[in-house]
Amino acid sequence: MSDSYVPDIEKSIVPWLNDSNECIGCGSTLSIVSRKHHCRLCTGILCTNCSMFVPLEEAILALGKPLPESLPQHDFRFCEKCLRIVDSAKEEVRAKSVDKTMENDYTRLADARAKCEKLMHDYRNVAKSLRNGESVYTLERGNTMRVELIKQFRILDKLSERIAGINTSSPTQLKVQTNIRQSVRGYLQDNLAATAPLPEQAEITALQVTRVTIYQLLGLLG
Repeated sequence: MSDSYVPDIEKSIVPWLNDSNECIGCGSTLSIVSRKHHCRLCTGILCTNCSMFVPLEEAILALGKPLPESLPQHDFRFCEKCLRIVDSAKEEVRAKSVDKTMENDYTRLADARAKCEKLMHDYRNVAKSLRNGESVYTLERGNTMRVELIKQFRILDKLSERIAGINTSSPTQLKVQTNIRQSVRGYLQDNLAATAPLPEQAEITALQVTRVTIYQLLGLLG
């Protein structure tokens, strides 16, 4: 990689100006001894002491520019004013990333909750049927449903915990995240009884025998 490669990348982001020998930061006159530099955003002239730095990759992304295929480890030079602009842009990029993460996690959370609702409905039907001595469902199928329901409950819990832990500087956003976490915890507590274990096979068999006997007696009486 040539020595001019990094400046070439920087100049492709913002063209440099060469019309001043005065530092825009402190006002000192620059010369061969006190070398002048360019702010990579406003292209103003800077002395070494007034130069601020940001990693090149962060600066390019914050400025909304595409990253080159090959990027060296290098810092981007800014004046103090432009650094504040870049920091603001970086925060905006970070906030968008947080919003996207929130959107993805909330979509997954909503999907998991919908699965929980269906599983609870189906599991209640299976449990009721088995406890009534019916032979429509097997204990194995019921236990498989229960395991999947507990798994989805855990997914809900982990997703809400992840959402609550997303770093944000917005009080409103933080409140939303906290409310989501509290809502999910309340939902799980309210529906904990839905994961109650099924009777053992011996009990189910006895219930089925009793049911058959009752129907036989009813048939004789009829």
